[in-house]
Amino acid sequence: AMWLMLQQDQPRDYLVCSGSSISLKDFVVKVFEQLNLNFDDHVEIDKSLYRAVDLEKMWGDNSMTKDELNWEYDLSINQLITHLLADEREFILWQEKVANS
Repeated sequence: AMWLMLQQDQPRDYLVCSGSSISLKDFVVKVFEQLNLNFDDHVEIDKSLYRAVDLEKMWGDNSMTKDELNWEYDLSINQLITHLLADEREFILWQEKVANS
């Protein structure tokens, strides 16, 4: 999507997102699952820290990005998390390599 944005004659703001919604807690639970960790064993939620205006779920409308750039989001949330974790692992290995050289 980013490359397609840069190919446009005029700059515009495009929203790059899945168009679907997931709560932060559900996202974090899925991350923990992929790490073979139990969310409840590692996270304590303090509801007193919630703000009155906190949204349970947020989502974006990517219709303009789809229509004008002919772009389509094609990852499931689990695929996205797999990619994010793989990138993080790769970055950690790179940091260790740099630190030891």
